[in-house]
Amino acid sequence: MNARAQTAAVLAVVLVAAFAVTGFVTPGFFLQRDTAVMPGSASTGGQPLSGPEQFAEKVVGAFQTHDSAEVAGLLCPAVTYPNRVAADALVAEQVTFTLVRPLKQLGDRYYDATVTFNDEGQPFEGFSALLAGSGEDWCVDGVRHQAEYTAAQLDAAVVAITPMVDGINAGDSSSALAVKCGALSDADVGTVMHYADGKSALAAKALPGIGDVVYDDSGNSVGMTIPVTVDGSYDGAPVTNRASVRVGDGQDCVASFSVARG
Repeated sequence: MNARAQTAAVLAVVLVAAFAVTGFVTPGFFLQRDTAVMPGSASTGGQPLSGPEQFAEKVVGAFQTHDSAEVAGLLCPAVTYPNRVAADALVAEQVTFTLVRPLKQLGDRYYDATVTFNDEGQPFEGFSALLAGSGEDWCVDGVRHQAEYTAAQLDAAVVAITPMVDGINAGDSSSALAVKCGALSDADVGTVMHYADGKSALAAKALPGIGDVVYDDSGNSVGMTIPVTVDGSYDGAPVTNRASVRVGDGQDCVASFSVARG
């Protein structure tokens, strides 16, 4: 299994029209495993399955049979290349997938489902499917492989983002941006520059939880993207940040940085 060399793997399949995920663990997430059922069951609690539930089981079945062609056919046309790489890697996993009930509704057309493939009592593993569509017409709009990260990876994430936080606090945007990943968005760069004006007093903190597994183009896991909070104040007002830090591949860097006034 690609991710088990460092940690127990979790895969998240996200199906939305706009691919937007924070990466933070939902409170009570692990408690939902008590409601898990195997894919292919005809109903839940005596009630017929809905369109998104049926599609979620179809997705699980395609992964369970390692049918890469079917998985590819279930993806929305706009799914990005990194997500397709993750799907290709995950469909090869020799594990038993179990769909967790209930699906989480995110809107009229969006549902988030979680699928586990770990033994009971072990660190959470699996994938989460976010369904996009309506009626009987659904597709997978994104695939994120996630993993429960280790204490060492947690520490590495804080170390990696500290130069950015220090640069912001010192009003030095150049040093703050020196540790950004190449894919850091223009909006996030703008956020860093805005807060690096000498009015910020911030501190980074990473919390135990689940992050994203990073793949290279060959489908090999090469690191993790770990969520980090950067809290403090800006011009005397409370500030809460949601950042993510890529670690584990020898090129630790800040992958996202989004701050908002509290």
